Amino acid sequence: MKKQIFKTGIPLLLLAFATLFIGSSCGGEPSCDESIWYYDNDGDGFGDPDKTTEACNAPLGYVLYGTDCDDNNDTIYPEAEELCDGLDNNCDGEIDNSTTDCEGETICVDGACVTDPENTCNSGISYELDGNLISFDNALVTGEIHNDAAIGKFYDIWTDENGGFYYHSTITENTETAPFASDWFTTNDVANIIFLNNETNVNVTFTIEQSANAVGDEVRITFSGTYDDTSGVNHTITEGEICTTIDIVN
Repeated sequence: MKKQIFKTGIPLLLLAFATLFIGSSCGGEPSCDESIWYYDNDGDGFGDPDKTTEACNAPLGYVLYGTDCDDNNDTIYPEAEELCDGLDNNCDGEIDNSTTDCEGETICVDGACVTDPENTCNSGISYELDGNLISFDNALVTGEIHNDAAIGKFYDIWTDENGGFYYHSTITENTETAPFASDWFTTNDVANIIFLNNETNVNVTFTIEQSANAVGDEVRITFSGTYDDTSGVNHTITEGEICTTIDIVN
């Protein structure tokens, strides 16, 4: 009799415990608040909004944020750095909407960093004198660097366009501002040469925007200001720019 009770009592006791355990986990309150998790295929911390599961804790390969706009590329996710690669890296709906990833004088065009045409020194020499444009073709502009023991480094830039000596300017590189310029030729008539250093009330400032040191380097210099000629007539120079490459270093 005792053996029979033992043989039937133990299984019944185990069944009671099992029923109690299952009932408490299924029929009672859940043991945690389940969250929605998103599968992160590329491992960038943002998941595919269309691939979800619910669980108390993150399953392997799943993350809490499901806002990735391309879950096959780990350089693409919300607030990612925008790269110049023809892709929408930060998921804002725009492709290559920033040029910050391009260094130096380059801009992002069609997914590649290219030289900014506005920063390419091939415009030669141009300025407005009393509202009249004066310009000299870059192909005939010569740029020369001198390293003088007395006054330091200076640029000697000139053009003899069409065989007529048009322009010559010597500009010293003194910090960012070049205060001295001489030998201004404004026409092809040598009799009408303007020497700024011989005029009066000269207030023309030259600024080295881009310095150069060797043959092939690009130099960019801007200038503007006013001066009085020998007759006392005031003249205004605006939008002045020298933008060319260095041909000679002495």
